[in-house]
Amino acid sequence: MEWFDILGILLGVALLLIVGCCVALFKRRRAISAQGVVFDCGMRHCTSAKTTSWTMGMARYSMDQFMWYRAFSFSSAPRLTLHRRSIHVTSQRRVSEDEVLGLPFGDSIVRLTDDDGYVELSMSAQSVTGMMSWLEAASPAGLENIDLAWC
Repeated sequence: MEWFDILGILLGVALLLIVGCCVALFKRRRAISAQGVVFDCGMRHCTSAKTTSWTMGMARYSMDQFMWYRAFSFSSAPRLTLHRRSIHVTSQRRVSEDEVLGLPFGDSIVRLTDDDGYVELSMSAQSVTGMMSWLEAASPAGLENIDLAWC
């Protein structure tokens, strides 16, 4: 067997692996979407010790949970789950000049606080509106978590 035959076999195997990974990621997104509406959402977790870089992903709402999934992961479990009553929306801003290369143009950044620090979510204006509506649709006892002064 010549070296180019071996190279052809290796390239074929590599191509099959790439196609298989793409199909698996597509099926994962469809499975997550089947459970409810999914929207694109970047996430950055910040604690007093460190701030992580932006990670692209997708998010969805459930009855009382906000679930965030990594975009390029084979796991079907959410990477971050927040309960509606524990979400404290503290601010909203536009993407800064430093962040414009890593995030979609026109996105808004919403800051949610919890006991461990805060999480920043990058999403479209329509997704921000949907999230605020979802939060406000909670029972009246849950409305103390929303700071409406910045709206």
